[in-house]
Amino acid sequence: MWTVQQVRKGEVPPLTELEFVKATLLLANWASEDADQGIQIFYTLGLRPHGFNRWEQRTPREKISAEELRTNRGEKIFTALKTAQPLVREVLLDLLEKPRTARLRHAGKVTEWISKLEFYGIPKFERNTLRYENVVCGPVAVDLTRPIDYLHDAILPMVGWALAVLLDQNRKVGQYLHQCRLKVGDSRCQNLFLAPPTKEGGRPIRYCSDEHIADARRQQAARRAQRYRDRIASRHK
Repeated sequence: MWTVQQVRKGEVPPLTELEFVKATLLLANWASEDADQGIQIFYTLGLRPHGFNRWEQRTPREKISAEELRTNRGEKIFTALKTAQPLVREVLLDLLEKPRTARLRHAGKVTEWISKLEFYGIPKFERNTLRYENVVCGPVAVDLTRPIDYLHDAILPMVGWALAVLLDQNRKVGQYLHQCRLKVGDSRCQNLFLAPPTKEGGRPIRYCSDEHIADARRQQAARRAQRYRDRIASRHK
């Protein structure tokens, strides 16, 4: 279990709200056949609250723990992630389309999910402002006499925290939620992502990754070339 002392000593980085928002968006976009990403999602949602480092900062022992999870409990974990995914996407898509309605519709459910979490706050001053870094000490309502329910004891409480942050009107994080607009065949990419404003300003990002930005530019270039050819052809009719 994570302790405040571990964070104060610098043994592990404190949990941040944005870290869990990003992990929750990974879950919403997760392709279930991608086992590597599935383990990464569960590592952040299920192990980080218990004193583990961030995914990219894992120690050799933490890497072994992740692989042991995949080997010994991977099927149960992936089943729980698949069950949680549509629940998460429902909230996120509602937030995109009708923010006010989404808050009214989902606040009770999200509050129930996060009721299993225990929070500690580490106070610190940033210049003249007192703020708190959250340390989540895992779900407190786990019955140790029964096998862990990965969906209700680990995944939903943690994604609930992220969804609560997105639904919170005062934090304004939810207003930066977008859905990728890249056209793929006859449909569009369905990935959800955050696009907060940059210091340089400019137009908001419309695509979920650098790869899709590059694909979109190629598509736009192809459309411009086609329009040019059509104009030339029309002049010779």
